[in-house]
Amino acid sequence: MKNVIASIVAVAGLSVAASAATTVNMLVSTNGTDFSNSVNLSANTGLQTVQVLVSVSTDNAAALGLGSMIFQPTVSNWTATDALVPFTSAFGSNTSTPSGAVPDASGQYGRITPFAAVSNTSAQRLFGHVNNNVSGVNYLRIAQAQVTSWIGGTGNTSGGSGVNIKQLSNIGRTASDPAFNTQLTNVHVFRFAVQIDTSVANRSSLTVNAPADGFGNLNTTTGQREVYWYASLNEASGTIREVPTVVAGIINIPTPGALALLGLGGLTVARRRRA
Repeated sequence: MKNVIASIVAVAGLSVAASAATTVNMLVSTNGTDFSNSVNLSANTGLQTVQVLVSVSTDNAAALGLGSMIFQPTVSNWTATDALVPFTSAFGSNTSTPSGAVPDASGQYGRITPFAAVSNTSAQRLFGHVNNNVSGVNYLRIAQAQVTSWIGGTGNTSGGSGVNIKQLSNIGRTASDPAFNTQLTNVHVFRFAVQIDTSVANRSSLTVNAPADGFGNLNTTTGQREVYWYASLNEASGTIREVPTVVAGIINIPTPGALALLGLGGLTVARRRRA
């Protein structure tokens, strides 16, 4: 009987492993080159810049490339003296002049080429909204300029007016469009940067996230928000549709006292090892 149960569990495990999924990774860096899911800033050093890189992956081998994703990045525990670094390109498209896309490089902020196929007007430009006291927390939220309400509020229920990531398949493609990106893992789609005021007393860690209800591509039948991947380059929007899982980034600001305690802890461990 135990062997039968073990076999059932093993089969169930294989089923879960075989289920394709999309992961949206919110990566952070202080130098724009070395990205991870957490960074440490020094306290009482004024404004420090943290770059954020949004990376998307699927484990679906049938996919040919990312189709589209609409989302609203957020940064929690925002203060009045923090600042969003201006976007290099806040509106336009892959083929507009000036361009609505940026290269995948440090210091370039906006939708990364070729994922700006949707053209935004200046009225729809990417904008850093500050939403205060959302369940007791203040947030920076990046979306189109006209979407002033927090996620779920007036005019912000479908997620359709967030950061619109899309690349073209063969449909609608012209000679001026950038080459199709065939990556399925670690696809870099968006960059932004924030300046964090480390002189604010007793700051909590800041979480860089993308709330589930802030995603677009709303499936009105299931109520789920999806990321689209192309299964064929002759599809208009992508027929592989997956519900994303978001991995947040954390910005830590240890106080000088906490750093000293960490140092003492390290000394204690070292002494124990010598003993």
